Amino acid sequence: MHATGIEANDLREASLSGARWVSLARLVGEVATVGSSVVLARLISPAEFGRAAIALGFAAVALGLAWVGLGSALIQLRSIEPEDAEVSTLLSVTLGAALSAVTLFLLAPYAIAPTFGERVAYLLELVSPVFLLSGIGTVPNALLQRRLAFRRLSQIDIASTIAGLAAAVALAAAAGLDGEAIVLGTVTTACVATAFTLLSSRPARPTPRAR
Repeated sequence: MHATGIEANDLREASLSGARWVSLARLVGEVATVGSSVVLARLISPAEFGRAAIALGFAAVALGLAWVGLGSALIQLRSIEPEDAEVSTLLSVTLGAALSAVTLFLLAPYAIAPTFGERVAYLLELVSPVFLLSGIGTVPNALLQRRLAFRRLSQIDIASTIAGLAAAVALAAAAGLDGEAIVLGTVTTACVATAFTLLSSRPARPTPRAR
């Protein structure tokens, strides 16, 4: 898994291709988000939107910190040995599982519920699996970025975004869910993104290493 040298022409071509695909993914995501938001606004009350936003905000902060600690570090390494990926996978999955458990059993009932109410705490509990899913997908995602596989990453982003938004609309329209629909749509996005990331980049075996 040593890093290989990349010629200037190849790097330029990869950068241009990556920019096109990232722009396309962002455009598709924005259009889909706006369209689904219009539909959801007719199905879900503003108060429920606010409660779901608070729950998802806490999740976004935790996920960002986890990525900075592990995903970014892997991308920035000059070269990667198999042992690096294995240890990072162990740490990432362990951290994700720990964040899910802490959110579910400590943060939501004892910190969020007294401050923001039982409803927000319940929505945060629903979104807690996202931490574990992110932990599973962090290392494969970082390895795809190291390989400059921006086309594949953008395809995953598009597929997961559309799947999550479609799930949210379906749950609100067909099942009559409120904030749950928004939160479960986010969980669906994480599930699809993690599944496709694992299919695109073979995950390393989580193994502890003394070094």
